[in-house]
This record gives sequence, C-alpha cells and structure tokens, in this order.
Amino acid sequence: AYTQDQITARIQRGLNASTTAIWSTAVIVQCIQDGLVELADYIPNVVLATVTTPSGTAEVDISGVTKLIEVMDVEYEPDKNPRRFRNFDIKGNTLIISTDVSPDANDEVRLYCNKPHDLYGSTSTLDPNIEPLFVDLVASHLAIDYSVDLINNVNIGGARSWQDFIAWGERKLERTIKQLKKLKPIEIQQEFPKDA
Repeated sequence: AYTQDQITARIQRGLNASTTAIWSTAVIVQCIQDGLVELADYIPNVVLATVTTPSGTAEVDISGVTKLIEVMDVEYEPDKNPRRFRNFDIKGNTLIISTDVSPDANDEVRLYCNKPHDLYGSTSTLDPNIEPLFVDLVASHLAIDYSVDLINNVNIGGARSWQDFIAWGERKLERTIKQLKKLKPIEIQQEFPKDA
C-alpha cells in the first residue's frame, strides 16, 4: 500500500510536474483528501460505529460519528440471532430507527458507516489494485482545476494550453469514473421488520 507521500509523488509524475512547482504539496494533499471522499462513493469504506439510545425514543444523535459520508445500515439490538437490521431515516444529526420496540436508555445501536478512505501506511483502506485509479482520479481533477488558471495567460505551451489541460483532465476523469462505476457494489433496497 502506498503512503500519502508516495501517492503525491505518483500524482506529480502523472501530471509531469515532479520537477516543476505547478501544484504545491498542500494543494495536492487537499485534492487527495477530496479524492478519498469521492472514492468512497464508488468503493465504500465501511466502518462500524456504536451509538446509544436515550430512554424511550428511537431517535439517536449521530453528531459524534466523525467523517461520516453516509449511514449504510443500522442494527438495533446488535449481536442477536437473527441479526436485527432496521429501517431508518436521518434528519440532520438525528438518526430515527423504525422500530416498534421502545428503547431503554443506553441501548446499543450499531451503525455501518461509509467514511472516506485513508492512506496511512499499514492501515490504508485502499486496495493496491485501486491505487492507480485513485492517482488518475486526483490527477484529472488537478488538471481540470489548473486549466482555469491558464486562461488569458501567456503560456509556454501556447494559447491552447488551458484547452489541452481541460481536455486531458476530462478524458482521464471520464475513463477513471467509468472504471470505478464497474467496481461499485450493487445497492439493494430492503425493508426490515419493525418488531422485535
């Protein structure tokens, strides 16, 4: 698995910018962070989180769940057999469990959360097979963003430099998104019972 520094170097090489300072490391790192969120839309990074219910209500505060992109599944009364997944709704920072059971104070609720991927060496959530696609995803966004800066500038590459950058970035982004869509799991909508 690549580290963030290795991913940054690969992105710079992909943009032919390893020896020029077109993009600062800070800009690339920010784009990497944005890319980790975007990647989770196609390849979810499912992380378990546990919250507890207040007494007598199935409305649970989820504001303490950090870096939450979406709640994918909810298991109320976890570790039972059969498992008790529940339908739910979210309004702001409140998750409302659809259940006929009246929760006690501090009943456990297990959330299956989609969170951004991370790039921290041995704990990286990126599959090594996905890393080249991730590099292309970030590089294409950087090229598209940079093309705007080239409009009305005198460029070594000529008057069409901005058009070349945007065309290259859009082609690369389109190919990358197409490949990521092939890897996206099929979403199945299920209705779960409300009773115990």
